[in-house]
Amino acid sequence: MSAPHWHDCCDHVRPRDRFLGTIRVRNDEAPGGADLYDVYVYQDNALAEEPDMHACLRYGEEGGAYVSPGNVDDFVRRVRTERPGTLNGKPATWPAHYLLAVDLIEKWIEGGRT
Repeated sequence: MSAPHWHDCCDHVRPRDRFLGTIRVRNDEAPGGADLYDVYVYQDNALAEEPDMHACLRYGEEGGAYVSPGNVDDFVRRVRTERPGTLNGKPATWPAHYLLAVDLIEKWIEGGRT
């Protein structure tokens, strides 16, 4: 597995925390023609016996340059089964970085969450 593209300002270093990979989302206005997101899963409740694993999508070096869509199981379920609402009166679609992140998270889940 490759190293993260961005510096991990969130410090995902607990034993169950995992870097899953970097995803590229086409954006002709971005450097290199793509936005890059490092995808992490991390344990939100460090002291619990059963980990509450959450997702983190980092898109820059600054401390606040990330999206944390919450619990990984809820995030995958929402993206795979729910519509995100409407945009300008038309059915909206999930952002590409959410869809690609869910693909990585599902592989991690299928691999036994290790």
